[in-house]
Amino acid sequence: MTNLNLNSGFISGVTTKGNKIAILAFEVANTIVKGANLMQSLSNENIRHLKEVVLPSEGVQNLISRDMDELLRIAAADKREELKVFSGEVVRFGNRCKDPQWHNLDRYFEKLGSELTPEKQLKDEAEAIMQQLMSYVQYTAELYHELHALDRFEQDYRRKLQEEDNSTAVQRGTHPLCPIFV
Repeated sequence: MTNLNLNSGFISGVTTKGNKIAILAFEVANTIVKGANLMQSLSNENIRHLKEVVLPSEGVQNLISRDMDELLRIAAADKREELKVFSGEVVRFGNRCKDPQWHNLDRYFEKLGSELTPEKQLKDEAEAIMQQLMSYVQYTAELYHELHALDRFEQDYRRKLQEEDNSTAVQRGTHPLCPIFV
C-alpha cells in the first residue's frame, strides 16, 4: 500500500491533461489530511506535551510570555483558527458538490456548535469518521501515484513511437531533420 506522508499532500500542478479526474479529489484528500492532523494535535497526549514541554520552554517563555494562562489562550485561539479554516474548506467543497444535501454545511456547523452534545460522544464520532475518511485519502493517494505512472508510461510510449518513426524515415533515406536526403 502506498504511504501518504501526513505533513505533505498531493502536488496539484502535476496532472495529466486528458484525465477525467478533477483536481478537486486531491484537494479534498489534502483537506481530510489537514483535519486528521488537527484532530491529532488536539489529542490528550499532544495537549499534555504542549502544556508540559512546549509552553514552559525557555524560548516560548522569553519570546512570547511567561503567563501560562495567556499562552494557553494563544494556543487555543490558534487551534480555533485552524478549525475555522478547515471547516471553511469543507463548506466550500460541500457547496461545490452536485448532491444538494451537502450544500450550506456552514448552517449545519453553526447548529452543531450551539447544541449540547456530550464531548465524549462527539470525539468518538469524529474519530470514527476521520478513520474512514483517511482510508479514502489512502485510496486517493494510490490513484494519484497510478496516474503519475500512467503519465510516465504514456510519455515513454510516445517517445518510442517517435524513435521508430525517425528510424524508419532514416532507413527510407528521408531524414525528417535533413531535407537534403529527399
